[in-house]
Amino acid sequence: MPRPAPWQLALLAALALATLVLWPGISYPTQGLIGHESIDVWSHVWGMHWFVSELASGRIPWEVSGAAWPERRVLWYVDPLGALLTAPLQLISPALAWNGLLYVQISALFMAGWLWGRSLGGRGWLAGAALATTPGILGELWNGVSEAAWLAPVALAGWAAARRSRWTGLAVGLALICTPYHGLGAALLVTAVLLMGGAPYDAAGGVVQRRPSAGTRLGELVMAGLLAALLAAPFLWALKASTASPEAFVNRPFFQGWNEPTLLSNAVDPRALVTPGDFWSVPFNDSIHGISWRRTPYLGLGLLGLSVLGLVRRPRHWPVLLAGLVAAVATLGHFLWLDEQWVRTADGGRYLLPLGMLRENLGIALEHPMRFSATVVVCLAGLADAGLGRGGEGPVARWLGRAAVALAPLLVFEHLVLAPNAWPIATSPAGLPTVHTELPEDGLAVVDLPADSGFGMRTDRYLYWQALHDRPVPWNNRVGSSGTASMNPALRTMVLLSKKDPGPPGSPGVPEADADLEAALAELEAAGLGYVLVHPWMFEKDRLEREFRSALDPLLGEPEVRGDAWVYRLGPARGDP
Repeated sequence: MPRPAPWQLALLAALALATLVLWPGISYPTQGLIGHESIDVWSHVWGMHWFVSELASGRIPWEVSGAAWPERRVLWYVDPLGALLTAPLQLISPALAWNGLLYVQISALFMAGWLWGRSLGGRGWLAGAALATTPGILGELWNGVSEAAWLAPVALAGWAAARRSRWTGLAVGLALICTPYHGLGAALLVTAVLLMGGAPYDAAGGVVQRRPSAGTRLGELVMAGLLAALLAAPFLWALKASTASPEAFVNRPFFQGWNEPTLLSNAVDPRALVTPGDFWSVPFNDSIHGISWRRTPYLGLGLLGLSVLGLVRRPRHWPVLLAGLVAAVATLGHFLWLDEQWVRTADGGRYLLPLGMLRENLGIALEHPMRFSATVVVCLAGLADAGLGRGGEGPVARWLGRAAVALAPLLVFEHLVLAPNAWPIATSPAGLPTVHTELPEDGLAVVDLPADSGFGMRTDRYLYWQALHDRPVPWNNRVGSSGTASMNPALRTMVLLSKKDPGPPGSPGVPEADADLEAALAELEAAGLGYVLVHPWMFEKDRLEREFRSALDPLLGEPEVRGDAWVYRLGPARGDP
């Protein structure tokens, strides 16, 4: 039997490691969604399904159908690559498509890391294992943010640049399409590698090519930039246009100056880069904050130590280290954060960092700087793998080459067990409540309540359910009092029932006290609203009995109790039990 080729062994390792990383959720691919129920998984799964459904119907995926009812909204889905790659699986199940996408992402990340490490003279196993288990990426999977998990194009861009491939810009453009953060990281890495003249070493550590002239290197860099811009520009324009439109589906509240909640949720304590264990720059949990974010910029102590060794053995790779340092500074964000608070200057202001200076002087808004930490990991993984090498002449070189394979499982152990923990990754239920399947097949719109649960984004599952029952729903990308496209007073009254403090009548989004709710409800019925469903298990039942029933029954009549839900019928059947 012929011996397997190295790439075949690498592919087997990639598939095995992806299974480990996504276990146990990957073991029931159609019954669960990999990602925590109080964060972003619901809206991302719905977005993938909507994007593919629009294409399958012969429409450009731009004007939203199915959600934001009865208004018109526009959207460019944030992860078109993921949606397109898993389109065939959507025919079977949106859950299968989502879980399959994450499996592809982790497998591709291992393979890209393997290629990246080998391009610098290493064996590739160490880089592949480190990237496929990057703690920051595992946190993004926990949070249900698929576009941030597309780190593979960054490593591929480094590999292509090391080979001085004419297609280097293609990988950078692909990273830009996935997310601008990884696109900028790929551009930074490619700049470093091309300016150093590509990979200068062979497996034994000898120089295999003379460094090209400065003009040649600059020309290769310019060509890569042009190709990247040509590929990514239409996608970035569509994303910008859809979010800037007054009819944007993505609900982004307007803030004067800095968006404080976004700044807080992305704050990075410098110690988090190197502190293992249960250390989080901003700790979030359901019992305190109503949300279970897992966000960490942890780089890995093992990877840091091995990268130092790699730089000592391969000093000509110093531009890769420089790229990693720049990305690390960007990771720290706009202001210095330490001990769960902003570091203050002598005059009481916040201590401004380089990324904040870019924002204030050039207006460049990068709201999720922690994502740059993934680029740092790519740089460190390449340095570490190259430093250990593939063997070669001499006992030390041979020993280090063997160590490159032996140390890979130890890095996996550190990232999965010792790092700030987002593994095993949480799983959310992927089923549709039976109450939806028991409704008549009339295609009328449905409103699920309560809208605000007080526990993060748990109610965003209503948007995901829309992909399964295919009825119109009133929600934007967020389900809640700030997530309805329509300002119809009757609809707003229903939605605001679960809001702790909706504000006084007439305040933004809150109907006037004397609003004609009957007329507003008749308007909704004429537009096609057929059912209001209340799910008591989302809140304490006594609160629902007291507040929901007293508000909804006079307006909608008595509900029919079906299992765990109350069904209010509208139209001619309004009030019929």
